[in-house]
Amino acid sequence: MPENEEILRRWLKVLNSYGFIKEEANGFTALLKITEHFFETIWSQMEELWNGKLCNKLANEYLLKNIKALSELFSGEINPTHILFPEGKFDYAEALYKDTFIFQYLNTKIAQKIKEFLDATEHIEILELGAGTGATTDNVLPLIKERKNVIYYFSDISYVFLREAQHKYSEFRNIKYMTLNVNNLDLGKKVDIIIANGVLNNAKNIKYTLDKMLEITSEKGKIFIIEQVEESLEMLVSQVFMMKDSSALEEKGGKTFRNTEEWLRLLRDDRIEKIEVFPEKYNIDQRLFILYHK
Repeated sequence: MPENEEILRRWLKVLNSYGFIKEEANGFTALLKITEHFFETIWSQMEELWNGKLCNKLANEYLLKNIKALSELFSGEINPTHILFPEGKFDYAEALYKDTFIFQYLNTKIAQKIKEFLDATEHIEILELGAGTGATTDNVLPLIKERKNVIYYFSDISYVFLREAQHKYSEFRNIKYMTLNVNNLDLGKKVDIIIANGVLNNAKNIKYTLDKMLEITSEKGKIFIIEQVEESLEMLVSQVFMMKDSSALEEKGGKTFRNTEEWLRLLRDDRIEKIEVFPEKYNIDQRLFILYHK
């Protein structure tokens, strides 16, 4: 498909940087022959290292299905969402956004910071944007279950996610559900905390969405943003086929994701008192940005 040509160009760039291919005047030359046996051996070694440590079996199973379907993904014969949500099931999505080592750390960090805020404030309203399968929600809701002074707004553009959440969180009385589009963020009121996990990178106009988020955040409120900060090989065989905004790619110099410094430049605003970043360093390709409203 023509719209996947940019993904192919990024793959060529990555493969060239790793020394698997060599760029020449008329194209590229393969420098390494990968047989099926070689791939299966390497994949087994990877699973042994990753399973139960960096992620669980389902996350690796999802990646393998994407790898085996790459030709069909590039041609458009297979819809990438059908791999992520087979038969409408959320198992793979939860394995990726909830059960991996990095998301366990980041979602736990959000819950810790929100608990500090809850303990110091009388009444709090929390809005989660693009809540999806509830990977972050699962960490935060137990903190507010018995608190009558807290309202949690679970929002997403998809009715499927909202319907599933209503069933999943039926025991919680202080949660409300709403359809919200981050590209047209009109809440009509202010909230004390906003959570946006993997939302901004997919917004059509990040500056617009961020401005609206700041606009609906109360004074001394907080905004929690989780974003990918490095080009990810795992993403390049999977979710990248769901992220095809060519204008956004141009802004990012043909990359799928901005790095930490590029995000910080985008996030800085006169209405923000300070920004915290977690983890502060280490070779991890996700970051949590906490924006403190003045």
